[in-house]
Amino acid sequence: MIIKPKILHICFLLTIIAIAYLFGDKYTYADIKDILSTLQNISAMIFTIAGIWLAYIYPAAVSSIVKPSTITSINYHKETEKDIERITLIVKTIIISAIVIFSIVIINLTKPIFSNLDFISLHKHVFCKFGFFITALLVYLQIIALFSIIASNILFLNDIHDKRNKRELDKLR
Repeated sequence: MIIKPKILHICFLLTIIAIAYLFGDKYTYADIKDILSTLQNISAMIFTIAGIWLAYIYPAAVSSIVKPSTITSINYHKETEKDIERITLIVKTIIISAIVIFSIVIINLTKPIFSNLDFISLHKHVFCKFGFFITALLVYLQIIALFSIIASNILFLNDIHDKRNKRELDKLR
């Protein structure tokens, strides 16, 4: 039985909520700071590598992002459909990494501003749980991005091997 991705994501989200509710107030910003730093580094790495890979392997896709009018000049065939799937996977990964980096920037900006407010101090346990939830959610998003990059690389390798095998078969005919 294969679990649908939406159901799997909902299960993970509910698990993160439960863990944040039960244990989130045991963590402080000092505990989570290293996690945020690691997430930032991984996001930057994925963002950069995926962007370079997209620009190098699919320059037509990048030019269509910059100039949407060029998208109509792409000839669609079976090979293009595979490329569209892979490009979509890479772009989704770039977007996820950008969201993680953006969230970390917002956290780093707002933490010093709001941490000394009386309201925050009075409800510190709630904000600790919320902070843990956001951090765990960002970790989950980053894991999705990493698996997307891995999946994209596997698809790429499969295509290379398929093309090589077809060439070898053509030589034998």
